Amino acid sequence: MPQPAIFQVKSRNGVKKSGLLAGMRGARRWWPFMVGGLIALCRLRSAWALFPRTASSAPVQLEEEQESFEGFKVKKHEVMAYLCFAIVFWAFRACGSRIARFTLEEAGGKAILRMGGLNQAVLYKEVMMAYMNAAILEPVISIGAAEELSGKQLMVHLGMLFSIFWWIYILTDAFDCSDVSQAYQYKHFHEKVDKKPGDYEWLTLQALDDSRNTQKAKLQGSVIYDLGLWFILFCIFAAVVSPGITHRDVFHAYSMTILWIGMHHQCRGASTWNPNYLLTLFMPSTGLMPMEFCLPLQEVDNVDDLDDWRQFIQDRCGITLNIVA
Repeated sequence: MPQPAIFQVKSRNGVKKSGLLAGMRGARRWWPFMVGGLIALCRLRSAWALFPRTASSAPVQLEEEQESFEGFKVKKHEVMAYLCFAIVFWAFRACGSRIARFTLEEAGGKAILRMGGLNQAVLYKEVMMAYMNAAILEPVISIGAAEELSGKQLMVHLGMLFSIFWWIYILTDAFDCSDVSQAYQYKHFHEKVDKKPGDYEWLTLQALDDSRNTQKAKLQGSVIYDLGLWFILFCIFAAVVSPGITHRDVFHAYSMTILWIGMHHQCRGASTWNPNYLLTLFMPSTGLMPMEFCLPLQEVDNVDDLDDWRQFIQDRCGITLNIVA
């Protein structure tokens, strides 16, 4: 068997990056194949219905359709489709962090912050949050008020409910800068506490190196943030491949996907720390994480404080901001 091709790319700092993913320079080369394969799997149900059926097979088909509504029973092609979806998610998560790290290094740690775009992103977040708060009741009513509910429909409604909860959580966290402001204030305590640690035994501060590593790791992707998007994609995928689940059942999944595309565009218009568009689109953590670091700059009163915040962001995240106001 021939060995897989290994590419070597030389980055701006002169360090050679080896490996298949590094040679691809992001997701541009392998994404068409993944998306094409996913679309082909989504069309599997339609292709399944195109086969001609004889009179002898009609009663069998009737029995299969009846079984699909009686309980949580799935057919072989559905199991294969769900398994492929799980593999795609796992592969994207495994490869996404490496691609994010590579594209961040290629960008050279520089980014532009547009204050006008940041204000627009905050306003759009309020629109998306208002929709989430209104949509959260429908899955609950559908589960509680339905006279007959199949196992598949229950799975989709629970997935919708979980994804709405998750989106409310990640949007609230991404546009809440209280933890960043606290870290900015507490970083000045290290100098005093380190000089007289005995006088401050009641105070335990996180090591600066640990804080830097934590924030830089978030820039490469967070599974907690990304689950919200992949759950609504799973609901849409289930409506395509599974009999008994209609597109009307997952209407909110389509709506939230469209809202996220708009939110993603607004966030990139405010500040783009990772230049790979598809990566920030399918990994919300890489697109939303810069917002909580940029929001405190809206409240700065003078240029000196603004420069201190720039130095703080550069120290914690490794990103040098050029501000356009």
